[in-house]
Amino acid sequence: MVYADGNEVPYRCSLHPQCKLGSTLVIPLRGENQRVMGTIKLYEAKNRLFSSINRTLGEGIAQLLSAQILAGQYERQKALLTQSEIKLLHAQVNPHFLFNALNTIKAVIRRDSEQASQLVQYLSTFFRKNLKRPSEIVTLADEIEHVNAYLQIEKARFQSRLQVQLDVPSTLSRQKLPAFTLQPIVENAIKHGTSQLLDTGNVAIRARR
Repeated sequence: MVYADGNEVPYRCSLHPQCKLGSTLVIPLRGENQRVMGTIKLYEAKNRLFSSINRTLGEGIAQLLSAQILAGQYERQKALLTQSEIKLLHAQVNPHFLFNALNTIKAVIRRDSEQASQLVQYLSTFFRKNLKRPSEIVTLADEIEHVNAYLQIEKARFQSRLQVQLDVPSTLSRQKLPAFTLQPIVENAIKHGTSQLLDTGNVAIRARR
């Protein structure tokens, strides 16, 4: 038996007079960090040994299979990550907000396609920001971008009934804070405040050192 590294050991069958096998080439299949995931065994008949060409060919086949297995593992991990992100997104997106946002975009697109396109961008930004973990630390600028995407969609929904003021000095934009610090506060302010008013509601966000 010949291993890919060149080591040779007697093969039990080849020692038997009735055995038709002359030699065996064993090549490891390697995954991430060169971890052995399995082997390929190639056999030659009695009185024949593996030539260097056959050995090279066998090693090439093993490398190809190893690459395919590794690619499959990466795709599976990527799919699992995507599934977990979707589950996280579902857990963090208010279904009523999503329903209202889609209805708002549907109404706006009839009269102003450019504004509708901007609202789709804001909704995309909102979803992307919602993939953050609650334990993640982000910048104030990142948190404001998240909140602003939400507010712009709500402004299109409530129109003149909602006024928004953002007063965040650029000198504070790199300040750190936990993700989702502002979003729940702003969402509750609109849900339990502005949406209940017949007159104009005002949401003001100010940052001071």
